Amino acid sequence: MIGERTRDKMSAARKKGKWVGGCPVLGYDVDPAGGRLVVNEEEAKKVRAIFTLFEETGSARRTLAEIERRDWRLKSWTRKQGEFRERVQSLITQRASFARGKLRNKHLALLSGLLYCECCQARMVYAYAAQGDRKYPYYVCRNAQQKGWAACPSKSLAAQAIEKSVVRRIRESQGGIAAGPEWEQMDRNLQVEAIQAIVERVGYDGTARQISIRFHPPTAVTAGEGTRL
Repeated sequence: MIGERTRDKMSAARKKGKWVGGCPVLGYDVDPAGGRLVVNEEEAKKVRAIFTLFEETGSARRTLAEIERRDWRLKSWTRKQGEFRERVQSLITQRASFARGKLRNKHLALLSGLLYCECCQARMVYAYAAQGDRKYPYYVCRNAQQKGWAACPSKSLAAQAIEKSVVRRIRESQGGIAAGPEWEQMDRNLQVEAIQAIVERVGYDGTARQISIRFHPPTAVTAGEGTRL
């Protein structure tokens, strides 16, 4: 009951235009007298420009690329204790923690968390394009995904092609669980677990169209000059 009353009071205060605490968003500052937000004209110009960019490009990706080019960042502030806070870094930390501990590989992507773009040194993540009832899975460089295709020479590659290449390389260098018809008959969950247990990192060079594999110790084998896709 106390929680409900508190939320009701905060909601009523917001409807009256009152500030009820927290971190002010880009474009606003807390009135020194307290109790309300006031427009920060310099930041407001950026907010308006961001909306204009999106209207002109019609693309969130191209808008983000232009924002990155202009080196615009979210609001930062200094706490009363003198601690400086940059909101972007906080979000990055939260997302990294979430990715490490809670994010599930719901699509059972064989190389989830293992595949990196060698050109950007960024992680390549699983995605898919849908056409009707069909899905076309692929891995995309996070740098290209966030900043646009021009930011990365690797861009993306078909999931099936890179996964087959990695499994073939494991068979050639180690044999074991990836060898023989047993692999094809194995449940996808077990395939994912097996690859995760064997492989530490897979690198993809989009310029040379080559992959390199680093295995977990004590195997510690790297695909020397790389395997061509």
